[in-house]
Order: sequence, then structure tokens, then C-alpha cells
Amino acid sequence: MADLKAVIEAQNKRFMDFYKANDMKGLASLYTEDCKLMPTGSDTMHGRDGPEKAFSGAWAGGVKAVELKVEEVGPMGSDVIYERSTYTMKTEDGTVADEGKYIVIWKKVDGEWFMHIDIFNSNLKSVTKAKNQKFMALYKANDMKGLAKLYTEDCKLMPPGSDTLHGRDGAEKAFTGAWAGGVRDVESKTEEVGPMGSDVFYERGTSIMKTEDGTVADEGNSYWNQSKLTPRGSDVKGKEVKATHLVRQVVVRRLLHVVAGTATNIPSIMEDVDLKTLKKEIQARNQKFTALYKANDMKGLAKLYTENCKVMPPGSDTEYGRDGVEKAYSGTWAGGVRDVESKTEEVGPMGSDVFYERGTGTIKTEDGTTLKKEIEARNQTFMALYKAKDMKGLATKLYTEDCKVMAPGSDTENKRDGAEKAFIGAWAGGVRAVELKTDEVGPMGSDVVYERGTSTMKAEDGTVADEGKYIVIWKKVDGEWFMHIDIFNSSLPIHHQQSQKRS
Repeated sequence: MADLKAVIEAQNKRFMDFYKANDMKGLASLYTEDCKLMPTGSDTMHGRDGPEKAFSGAWAGGVKAVELKVEEVGPMGSDVIYERSTYTMKTEDGTVADEGKYIVIWKKVDGEWFMHIDIFNSNLKSVTKAKNQKFMALYKANDMKGLAKLYTEDCKLMPPGSDTLHGRDGAEKAFTGAWAGGVRDVESKTEEVGPMGSDVFYERGTSIMKTEDGTVADEGNSYWNQSKLTPRGSDVKGKEVKATHLVRQVVVRRLLHVVAGTATNIPSIMEDVDLKTLKKEIQARNQKFTALYKANDMKGLAKLYTENCKVMPPGSDTEYGRDGVEKAYSGTWAGGVRDVESKTEEVGPMGSDVFYERGTGTIKTEDGTTLKKEIEARNQTFMALYKAKDMKGLATKLYTEDCKVMAPGSDTENKRDGAEKAFIGAWAGGVRAVELKTDEVGPMGSDVVYERGTSTMKAEDGTVADEGKYIVIWKKVDGEWFMHIDIFNSSLPIHHQQSQKRS
């Protein structure tokens, strides 16, 4: 596992170097040709044009460096692995523009690892803390012009006891007034942050204003929309102007992902080969394989292999010889697989008596369910438990004991208590139903798989509260699938979310 982590860290270094050099085309080459990027605030982006476009946008938005730190790497078969990590985005002067977490599904293609699926979300709170510290330092230095630059050009400040102030001049005027009123220090404490789209989030916090001798001049709390800086529900008592927070963040998250295998087209070396006949012969052998497997005759099945064959199953070392074949498929049978269906896509010559076959397989359990159906059944259980507000049951029945839930706007929640806490929070926020749709599951034949899907969250009256996308790393424990890592984000652009809130 240490070697695998070192490989991913080396690839991540290439990513960081490409980004720092503003070589987004080179950066995109670290992704599979059919990669999927799942950024906050937009639909999934397909293909290498996605990362090139996304990271060019991040660079244009002022992010000049990306730092990646690998937390966990795990196998999902012989050529698919997952990575759980954190990222930090910085501007040219080293200021932190964003911090967050991500999951990447990596695929091995032609012996090299590529990003195939990438999803991420921001922690937000750490970014807010850094901005607030800058705010406090500028205020303490009586640099109100510099402080005003922390606000958007079209910001709105709504101080108690006066009309709304517009623009940076308004911010400068407000805090110049606070200083003139004797306030020499402002201490801010962030209580809560949350996403409101791809580049807008809110902060709820408290502030203390102090005079020169340290006496408390005012204490209060506020609820700020970090795009327009409009406080809502403020309960500010006291004298001068309440300290306000932050600016619109140009935050672009990390969105790259894994390499999907591309078949190598081997040129024909035998002009007289009848490929149609060859394909039929291969299909007949595959039917025999299926029949032998279904009859649990693994010794007979092994005879379809050469004596010195090599079987390379996902999640384990290569098995050699017919004994290895028998062992591999006996293990599959013991794991509950009762049927294997093969579909030949392509055959081609590799010499006079050697051919290759490229195909797909469907592995079924005794009741005929496929892997995707198994995951969908678990999702049905999730939706039912959530709707019943049974968050403890949801956490214990569907998540591993050491699970990690990576919700947007907060640090990673660990273990089942964390999962329970996360979904209690969603319910408290007004979400009464969650609908999940599985788009992709892989790889087959492993006891660790990934699921890529979409989610719809609804309020009590059926109104859509949010639409998003997710990646789940599932682990099989005692024959049953459990969520081990769960990360999700919103697909709705900010203007859509705000119109929903107004309606």
C-alpha cells in the first residue's frame, strides 16, 4: 500500500507542477480520455476538455498554486484504486483562496495511473477564518481602505441604526465611523459556514468590539451572505457599527480524475484470418465457460485454460496454472456469485495460433442481481431510513464503523456518529427526502467498489431544495455492502439556488 501511495503522490506532484506552470493542457493529460469532473455548482464535465477548462478558470480567478495531500489510498481491483485527500489553493502572494477535500478514482491504462473520476468540496470555515484574521489586522491598523478591499465592489452593508451602505466606499465609511466612535479592535469568531453555490457561501459568527483600553464596546452576532455581504437575522445591540465579514470568494475546487483503460488495436498480421468465424468460436467457448461455472464445476472450467495460464483477478495477486483458475473461481462462487455472462466485443490475431479477445462481463448473484442492483437496493434502504428520520439506523445499517462523510462546508466527519450528525443536520435544514440515482458502479469482482451518482433533496412540500452529485466508496463486510467514504456537492449554480430561496 505504501508503494501505491507513493505512485499517487508522484502523479499529484506532476499535477501541481503543471498547474503552477499554467500548463492546463499538460495537466489534463493526467486524466483519462473519458474522465468525469464533478465540480461544485455545475453538472459533471466529461473528457479532458473539462479539466483544461476548469483549471484555466481557476487560474484566471487568481489561484496560482494548488497543494495536494494524500490521506488514504485503497485498491478496488488490479487496475482501479481510490484516493482520499485534501487540497489547498493559493493566490500569487501565498494567501489561501480555498481549502477542501476530494476523492479521485484512479485507473491504470497501459501501465500508467490516470485520474478517471474526480469530486471535491470546500471546507469553507478555514478560508473564512483566514479572511477574518486579515479583516481584524486591517481594522486594528486603521487601514479602512485596505479593509474595504475585502468586500466586493457591489457589496451591501446593513449596519444597525442606519440605511444600507453600498459598495466599497460604504464599507470604508462604516468602519471609519466605528473607529471615530472609539472602537480600536474587532474580534470575530466563526460559528458556521455553508455553501450557497459554486463561489458563494454564508457565514454565521459572533463579534466583539473593544476600545483602546480593552473594554468591550459591543458584542453581537450576524448571518452573512458572502457574495453580497448582506447580514440576515442580526441581533446587534450597542453603539457604533457592527463589524462585517469577508468578500466574495473566487473559489475553484480541484476537479480531475482517473484514467479509463483504452483498448490497444493490434494490427492484423494474418490477412487470411476469418474474424467472424473466429469470433463465433470464441463465443462458443465462452458459453461453455458460463455453463461450467453455473454448474459449480470449477475443475472442468479450469480445463478451458492452458496448463501454464495466468489469471489476474482484481484485488489479488496473479494466479498461475489451472490450479490457480480453479482457486480463483471457487473463491468467486464462495462470495455469492452464481452466474457469469460474457459478451465478446472484438477479437483479433496476434500470430498464427494466438488471438486476443476484448469483452465485457456481468456477474450475478443467486437471485440474479447485478452489482449495480445491489448498490441500488442499499440506496433504497438509505432513502427509506432518511425519510423515517432514523439517522441512527441509517448510520449503523449502511456505513462502515470507520466511515468518513465529506460534506461540503465542513471538515470530514468520522465514524458512524459523524454520519448520524451529518444527516441530522440536513433534516434540521428542512430536507425531508433524498432521492439517489446510480449512474456508474465499478469495478466488477472486487470487495471495494465505487459508485458515481446524482442526488435530489426535497423539502416537505416536495420542492427541490438541492440537486447534486456524489461518489461513494463501498466496502463489502461479512457479505454486505457498506459505505466507507461518502463525498457529495451541489450541481446548482448560485443564481438558481437564490431564486429557489426567494420562491
